[in-house]
Amino acid sequence: MAEYWIRPYREEDYDAAREVFATAMSEYTPALCLHVLRQPWALLVLGCAFCLLLASARSLLLPVLALTLLLALGRQVLGCAWRTYIERCLGDDLRDIRAAYMDAPGARFWVAEACGQCPMETLIPFG
Repeated sequence: MAEYWIRPYREEDYDAAREVFATAMSEYTPALCLHVLRQPWALLVLGCAFCLLLASARSLLLPVLALTLLLALGRQVLGCAWRTYIERCLGDDLRDIRAAYMDAPGARFWVAEACGQCPMETLIPFG
């Protein structure tokens, strides 16, 4: 098992910290879509759209295709909105990590390193 070290943030960690944030947050896009689909208002809109299309088209194919297209479009819109949120975070508080997270009295920003990639001074072993 790899050893992990927790240490205070240093300026040379800037790019890696931003990359870890962006990558980790991007992995939540599917969970965000499922969360929105579980909302009662989303189920109501999709159900009403399906029923209206079914009643007007008198065919099952058109409502199914339209609903599939609507879901795909919703996935793209949510993905775009989530990427915009990530970019905003990278441009706001993660643009200057020291000012946003470390300048307040008692504030800290911790970095975890794996596989013994950091020097041994001032490190706290974890795991």
